[in-house]
Amino acid sequence: MKKKVFILFMCLSICFALGACSLGDGWIDDAAKEMGNSITTGDIYIDGDVFTFPMNVSDFLDKGWHLSKSYSNIETYELEPDNYSTEFEIWKDDIYVKVSAINMSDKNATVKDCMVQSLKVTETKVDFVLPGGLSKRSSMSDVEDKYGKADKTDAEKDYLENWTYDFSSKDGYSCQVKLEIWNDGKATYPLSSVTYNLTAISGDVSLEETVRTFVDSAMKTSYCNDYKEYVGNLYDTEQGAQELYLAEVEYYTAYLLWYVDVSSDYITEDIKNQFTDIAKTVLSKAKWEIGDIDVDEKTETGTLKLEIYPINYTELIDEKVDEVIGIYNAKYANTDFNTMSDEEYTEVEIEYANMILEAIKGIENDTTNASKLIKEYEITGDIILTDDQWEEIDDLIMGISKSDS
Repeated sequence: MKKKVFILFMCLSICFALGACSLGDGWIDDAAKEMGNSITTGDIYIDGDVFTFPMNVSDFLDKGWHLSKSYSNIETYELEPDNYSTEFEIWKDDIYVKVSAINMSDKNATVKDCMVQSLKVTETKVDFVLPGGLSKRSSMSDVEDKYGKADKTDAEKDYLENWTYDFSSKDGYSCQVKLEIWNDGKATYPLSSVTYNLTAISGDVSLEETVRTFVDSAMKTSYCNDYKEYVGNLYDTEQGAQELYLAEVEYYTAYLLWYVDVSSDYITEDIKNQFTDIAKTVLSKAKWEIGDIDVDEKTETGTLKLEIYPINYTELIDEKVDEVIGIYNAKYANTDFNTMSDEEYTEVEIEYANMILEAIKGIENDTTNASKLIKEYEITGDIILTDDQWEEIDDLIMGISKSDS
């Protein structure tokens, strides 16, 4: 089950996809004249206009951009002071880019009245220029010639380097710009991405708070169908949150059917729905606590301790299920199932499923939790937790043993 969020660590990220511009094009020279020569000015030319980081959301809206309707509450949702959103789309003509916003005021504010804290451009038709006339065709030597050696460099791979420059904006914000550059001599567009970061803001939301809020709200959505915070923080749409919850319910329903040896291939839709209703009630008993979080704001990595209290529902129904199996086996002890027609075998399977339901229905309301397990997870890059980590958490929460298959 995928639960991903691209954590927005106060950044403006422009990822340049394939385009049709070259350094010799006149529009690049014209754009460069509107900006300074230093990367630390915060200037960037996007689709005909120059923006200076950090900008306001309204700076885009005033130039004809629009807020996407992907989130039904995007126009009305208010961010509390010093809080920021996750990514959402803005668009102009046929161009879509992703932004996030931060409320730097002392009262609640809608997204359109907030500052841009991150911007990701991945559209192939978006024109861009950096100060000094550099573009995605610019090489590492071009960058060094124009901007000088970076304050910090690190190699993501042998052929991909990150060059980071620190600067202060005209409004006094501490900023950082990171250039991701291919140095293998083969890339058509060596300057593959540019990331601007707000690195020191009074009242800034910490990465630790971001991790804690996201993980907790994702788990509430997954197991309890409580997605108010998850959607409210724009981690996903209401539809996406519902799909996440229903996928978890389907997963646990499938496990429950397997556990009581009921085949989903033969049961009716009504029987399946009854097992699904049981699964929903059981999952609502999920219990966890977010423990210590140790993260490095610069590398965006660290560890998360999660305290999990596994659901013990299957232990509660074991005796009842064994009784049903005993009765069923006694009834059909001398039956050769291989001689049955498909219709006859289906009737027997439905009979068994109904016997199980009659035996276990109502016990789901008595579901409790086993003793606490403490698990530590590495926080990986900008997705917080990987799919494999989420799958392990699902199994632990649901009380599914690793030996179950």
